[in-house]
Amino acid sequence: TDEGKEVWDATKSNITTEKKSRLKDYNKQKEMDIKAARDKAEATRTEIAAKLKVLSDKLNAKFKRDSDSITKEMEAISNNKSLSKEQKAEKRAKLKSKRQKLSENRKAESTKNSTDMKTERTKLATELKSLIEKARETYTKNKESLDANYDAKMQNEYDNIKEQYTAPIKSKGRKKK
Repeated sequence: TDEGKEVWDATKSNITTEKKSRLKDYNKQKEMDIKAARDKAEATRTEIAAKLKVLSDKLNAKFKRDSDSITKEMEAISNNKSLSKEQKAEKRAKLKSKRQKLSENRKAESTKNSTDMKTERTKLATELKSLIEKARETYTKNKESLDANYDAKMQNEYDNIKEQYTAPIKSKGRKKK
């Protein structure tokens, strides 16, 4: 009947509006979860960069101290009048070798620190991707569940309205013979 159609249209509209509202809430939660994961990742990236800078600064300061010490030793050798030219040259060569070794060690340590930080950043990126994927999967599952629930609700309401507003069928009387 026309009244049944009007009731169905209103009911359908209400159910659809309610479903859209819940879906919007699920989407908002997904976006909040993703933003929280990204914010955490950004903070961790900043910590990693700061940690690398501290390690680098310490390494550079140690190298500078050791290098300055070698420079002072070289000056002392140059100013030492009791050493022959050969002895001075030999001691300078040893100190240059020592400085070269320091430089190599500094470079190796710097490379190790950079590699360690890169590994941490890669681990962080993998974790972030995982968290984002989880948020999206949760949203998809919630949406599928919501769709199923509201489809069932819609069908149930439709059946109720159809039952309530269907015009009774008038039976034709049998002709008696």
